[in-house]
Amino acid sequence: MAGNAELQRGVEQIKLRQRPLRLTSSEALTALASFATHRANNPKRRVSFRYLTNSEIGQEYRSTHPKGESTITVWESIRRGGFSGSALGAALSRIRAIIAGAAKPAKFNDSQWAIFRTFITTADDHALLEFIRLFEWSAKAPDFSEMPEKIEGDLLRSGRSPSRHAAHALHEKLFLFVIRRLAEKGLKILTSAELDLVCSRPTIEPGDQLLLGIKDADRLSGRSAPHCRGGDHREPSLPCENRN
Repeated sequence: MAGNAELQRGVEQIKLRQRPLRLTSSEALTALASFATHRANNPKRRVSFRYLTNSEIGQEYRSTHPKGESTITVWESIRRGGFSGSALGAALSRIRAIIAGAAKPAKFNDSQWAIFRTFITTADDHALLEFIRLFEWSAKAPDFSEMPEKIEGDLLRSGRSPSRHAAHALHEKLFLFVIRRLAEKGLKILTSAELDLVCSRPTIEPGDQLLLGIKDADRLSGRSAPHCRGGDHREPSLPCENRN
């Protein structure tokens, strides 16, 4: 029998934006519809999704929520268990109505959008709640140019690196490992055991300096991190990082 990695997947999309994010933004709807299609094509896998963005959460022009919150804020409150009883049912109904009334993003696949719309309009509250619990909105993330410092700080705080210099060297090794993993065919899985393995390796090879030069050039130009596509040809394109 396949291990848990075959049945549970975490998908993360990284999005750099200049404008606030609303649930009805084309980027948000595209992510939701892609996730719905991914789940429909992989019914035996429990897939979670995190939309990570540097932008603020935007307020709808005409909020239908009692306290005037943004729909993404309400979504996250539901996901964390902040609603129950009749208040939960009412919040789910409002979210369902907002999505059902949204137009398909201009460049999004028609058949995948149909799958998403069918789910939104026909799924019961239990199924919609499960969908919300599996889809996380993570806003106000550090800018891409700030990520190296954040990652190296995390490595220091975790005890994996004894100094800032050592954390920088380990960050470079981890970057090279992830780049190679994303270039492989099929399902991309990163495990804590592999993290330990990378941390135990000696310094990087001289030939890897070229890849590190590309990374530094991307950071200086403000371009985002590499994305990957799922190995199953039926899946929608999901910029992602698998977390296990």
